[in-house]
Amino acid sequence: MPPSIPLLAIAGVMPDGRRAADGSLDPGVLTLPEIQWASNGSDVAGTCVLTVAQLEAASEARVLWTDQDVQRGVRPEIDPPPPALLPLAEGYPDATQYIFDAANADDMVEKLLAGTRVRLNPLVWNLRPATFEAHFDVTTRRFHLYRGRVFLPDSHHRHQALLKAIATWREAPDDYPNFGPHSQFTVELYFMSVADEAEYFFEKNQLGRRADRSRAYELTSQDTLALTAKRFVDVTPSLRSNVNRVTDRLTSRNPQIVTLSTLRTMAETYFSNDDPPTAAEAEKAATRMSHFYEMLVKVRPELGPLALAQRVDVRQRLLVDQAVMMHGYAALMRAYALDLDREGKAATAKWRRLLRRLSAKPVFRSGRWSGDFFARENPLWARLGVLQETKSGRLAVSNTRQTREVVARTLLERIAETPKKRSVQ
Repeated sequence: MPPSIPLLAIAGVMPDGRRAADGSLDPGVLTLPEIQWASNGSDVAGTCVLTVAQLEAASEARVLWTDQDVQRGVRPEIDPPPPALLPLAEGYPDATQYIFDAANADDMVEKLLAGTRVRLNPLVWNLRPATFEAHFDVTTRRFHLYRGRVFLPDSHHRHQALLKAIATWREAPDDYPNFGPHSQFTVELYFMSVADEAEYFFEKNQLGRRADRSRAYELTSQDTLALTAKRFVDVTPSLRSNVNRVTDRLTSRNPQIVTLSTLRTMAETYFSNDDPPTAAEAEKAATRMSHFYEMLVKVRPELGPLALAQRVDVRQRLLVDQAVMMHGYAALMRAYALDLDREGKAATAKWRRLLRRLSAKPVFRSGRWSGDFFARENPLWARLGVLQETKSGRLAVSNTRQTREVVARTLLERIAETPKKRSVQ
């Protein structure tokens, strides 16, 4: 089957190229030479070889772009968020606003200029159907782009490294004999929708463990545990705009309560089996988790949205909003769901009563100490290893599998109808 036939099914690929005033074929704003196509049904991808100079020209023509909504993203603490669409020509994104590892890109630049082997192939490009106009010349095997933007669903750091390297070379070409505008690399060209770009990012950066899990889970529509977590956020008023969907940690400047990767692990705890949930099971779980969380917020308002100053104060005094506790709450959610299955609506009234034992009002006693159960000063947490002494002598929160299990058992004992002796002494 001629490669032009499956290409013509893609919205934006024209059967005939544009013509210049003299009747010759218009080369367009970007030409990809000797492109080789591979098609599986309607899924078409091409591969070609370009030089650094060609990449540089495409960038300067503002053809190459990143969409941070389907990339590593904007830093979650930035409000209002900066633009999501960035032309590659503007160089490294501002690291105070976007998730970008400049040191990683600079390391590639140094290796490129030194002629050291650095594996950059392939670079990944995407033309979103119906947003561009292009023509593939079967005779010359050249793909001419006339209008539209090429997006990078992957390899942003590699692109930026190549552009910085060629800019450096142009300032002192004699200093870098092993690199120059004729250096070559391969490009993979896809025709994916925005949603498919997100899936591509998930597959490349989550399955390969190269990006923050929260960002990968935010973009995927295939991982049903991640879908459970995202749906949990969507239906829970106290979590809206209160979840970091971009990175896997909460900085001191971030007032949000939890990361999406933590919520995904909570969903895993909720289901507590090896089989991924179905879409119906995910929806049911998200609803139940939401009901539970809102009941919990009633007794612990710290788990709802807070201004930054308030969030900082809570983090300094209490453990109630720490990630290790969120995993403990997941164990309570599972117990709540089991009671719902057994007892129906009566379980909700029972759990509203049980959760009051986690509020700040019932005084918790541990030896001579008394106060809020979740207080960092509560010696119970150091005794259980949830707070551990660092080299500097400070106590830091330990969020490991072992401490998560300890927290889950402790919370279950705290709310039990007949609390065990260990938790109240």
